[in-house]
Amino acid sequence: MSVEPSHSKSHPLFWFKSSHRTWPEQAVGAAIFLLVSLAFEWLAGWLIQIPSETAWARQIFSAHWTFAAAISHSAWTLYHSMAAFAMWNLWRRYSLAFLKIELAVFLFQLFLEAGWALSFFFFHESLLALVSLIFLCCNTILAALLYWKKERFSGQAMIPPFFWIFYVMGVNMAICISNP
Repeated sequence: MSVEPSHSKSHPLFWFKSSHRTWPEQAVGAAIFLLVSLAFEWLAGWLIQIPSETAWARQIFSAHWTFAAAISHSAWTLYHSMAAFAMWNLWRRYSLAFLKIELAVFLFQLFLEAGWALSFFFFHESLLALVSLIFLCCNTILAALLYWKKERFSGQAMIPPFFWIFYVMGVNMAICISNP
């Protein structure tokens, strides 16, 4: 008695499950999710550049913070890329009609991050920025749990963004405490 291999559609990479979308659709979808996510990062970066000539910005971004700012930009890029990847991985398996809540959480996450950048860098309100980060941290946890429920790998992809938001929240809290 011989055992024949299953002929189910499988992806060459073991962590991807089969998709009902074609490869061109998946590539376009990945590009759209990444571009939307990185557009919010660009917006936040633009908001950071606006007050760069003020005394407040010179105090925050002194020579000690230059290296940290470069690392922060790379980490935010990774954050947005991981969030886009997690949502894309869900989208490639399910229709958007089935992912209404997950897509809303994904987009709200981007708006919360832009709100944090606006409140912290443009309005110089570190307490309001901290509240925004608390909501962003809760939103990231909610996204991870919702994604995990439908696709385990997408939920796991939200773990590094959670740790980054938790770190940024700690830095923001330290700034709130040191600047009453």
